[in-house]
Amino acid sequence: MKIHLLLFAVTFFSIDLLSQEMAIYNAFENKVNINLKNKTDYEKIHPILRDWKIGFNYGITQFNGDIKQYSIYPSTEIYSSSDRLRFSELRTAFSFLLNKRINEYYSFGVEILSGHFAGLKRVKNHPSYIPFDPNDNFAGYGEKFITSFKEFDCIANFNLNNLISNYSKSNLESKLLVSIKLGVGINISNVIKTNIIKDNYIFTYGYEKTNPRGTVRKPFLEQLKETVYIYGISIEYPMDEKLDLCLDYTIRNGDTDKWDATISDQTNVSDQFAYLSLGISYKINYNLINKLLDKQNGNNIIQSKSNQYIIDNIDIEGLEINNFK
Repeated sequence: MKIHLLLFAVTFFSIDLLSQEMAIYNAFENKVNINLKNKTDYEKIHPILRDWKIGFNYGITQFNGDIKQYSIYPSTEIYSSSDRLRFSELRTAFSFLLNKRINEYYSFGVEILSGHFAGLKRVKNHPSYIPFDPNDNFAGYGEKFITSFKEFDCIANFNLNNLISNYSKSNLESKLLVSIKLGVGINISNVIKTNIIKDNYIFTYGYEKTNPRGTVRKPFLEQLKETVYIYGISIEYPMDEKLDLCLDYTIRNGDTDKWDATISDQTNVSDQFAYLSLGISYKINYNLINKLLDKQNGNNIIQSKSNQYIIDNIDIEGLEINNFK
């Protein structure tokens, strides 16, 4: 009786194991066939038109320069007769991006950014501060400014997941794709600086010399134009095969001290602003094989309930399997 039970158990286990093996084999065969089909469709597209992303982001800006109340925390101005907000250093901006994937390590793109940044400074909190006031319009309480800008950037993105995996010889498995951003661009802006409380004019850049001052902007190409250097980080989370959710943080350093309508050697020699944004990106002619490379630059794993099968050294471009164990 025990022998019969043992034979029955062994037979049942063997059939179950064989079923799992066949299921894994069929799944792998289907995956290879799908990849072959995708590769064929993918190769019909001209290389220049492959592996693009377009995206839209919206977020907040915070300025850092001569006119800033606190070093980190954003400041506000409140109406004295109520609790309503009158002025805030935090402003909004939005951006469009077009990005081309070069390989699993980096991509290159262009970005158009438009929005505002602002700042204020109260004299009572900075008694040694000497305002920049060529026209003798400073009233003595403090000053504030708001800058309207448009920016055109060239950005290089470095895939941190794959770079770490490559140099550490280990797989960094994560649904989050982390990239380092480095770039350069041109910022075109106009700025008006006024007194706090009274809101009357102090100084401007990018405006016509008309009365009242600070009401008529110069033509776009005659406004303040400055080079900007960019660095930051981007985190992407895939929502499906085509859409990614993007969190982006960059610091934009201007080769200028005019963004706050103040030229001063007392504090910051050059101005900068931070841009924190959230958005989505959409893949265009993006190969599914590249998605595998972006996600994991290493072994490809198929796992069943009881066993793990590792396919080593897959030539994804040619889909040649060198070793299966």
